Formats: sequence, C-alpha cells, structure tokens
Amino acid sequence: MHAPTSTAASRTATPSPPLVDVDLGVVVPDPDGEYGPGNGGPLALKERAANAVRRELKEEFGDLRVEVKGRKRSVLIRFNEPMRQGWDDFTADIIVALDHPSGSGLYIPKDST
Repeated sequence: MHAPTSTAASRTATPSPPLVDVDLGVVVPDPDGEYGPGNGGPLALKERAANAVRRELKEEFGDLRVEVKGRKRSVLIRFNEPMRQGWDDFTADIIVALDHPSGSGLYIPKDST
C-alpha cells in the first residue's frame, strides 16, 4: 500500500508574518441604561472597559498601556512585550458595544475624536 500523496505537502511553504495585533469586541452589560444613545458620549463606556483591562491584566503585564483618548470606537491595549526580539509590540483593539436599545443587534458608540 502506498502512502497518500498531496500536492500541498510538496509545495514550499511561505512563512506567515508574525501576529502582532488582534481585534476583538466586548459587549458591556448596561442594565441601568447609563451608556446608550442620548446618555452622553462613549468616553465613560470606553473608560469602564479600559479600567477592567487594567485591573485584570496589569499584574501579568506590568508595562501594559491602555489608551482611550483619540480612539473612535476602541480601546487600544499595548502590552509592551513583543513576542520575539525584533518584532513589533503586540497590541489589541477592543471594540466596546452595548445591546441595542431596540433589543435587536448591538450598539457600537463612536467617539468624534
């Protein structure tokens, strides 16, 4: 019996560039309706998310930087800890969302900055 052959196995693999950034979304609970449309801008909501990130990750990543100002829809996390020497710093963009007030879908606030 012969081993199966694969044309993919015979191709020369091109290495992928290193992963240095990830984007993710977080739905923040808002049972008291503090953050949705008509309740002020998204800054307080993004600050709430940023504070949670700092609280949960600061011990493990001591040089962690969390940026809110100047970000339209996200909180930027800079880990200040490249995966390997010579690579860019690993970052994460967290898009902050709420359940839409209509009950259908999500509401993603946009800052004017």
